[in-house]
Amino acid sequence: MALFNESEAAHTVAGLSRTLGAPQVSVGAAAGSASAVRITVAWELCWYQWRVDIGEEMRAVTELAKGSELYQLDISARHWNGRAADGQLLLGMPSRRRAMPVSAR
Repeated sequence: MALFNESEAAHTVAGLSRTLGAPQVSVGAAAGSASAVRITVAWELCWYQWRVDIGEEMRAVTELAKGSELYQLDISARHWNGRAADGQLLLGMPSRRRAMPVSAR
């Protein structure tokens, strides 16, 4: 989490959190790499995904995708197992707020 928390992505999360409130956070394995994780940060109005690779010094944190509807996320990316405070991500102890609905279009 330290690589993410020291990146520009953490500033993005902090800025959006000031406007949209506390996000839901999911941290899980990234496809195709044993040294990378996928981080999904979602609000009711938008979501972002980043790949954090501890084996990649120059581009440790890269944006994978972003969207506006939660239904666009696969099920594994909606396993809310973290939280954010001032842009800093923490694994475990997700917020106690209600789970965000996933609208189907």
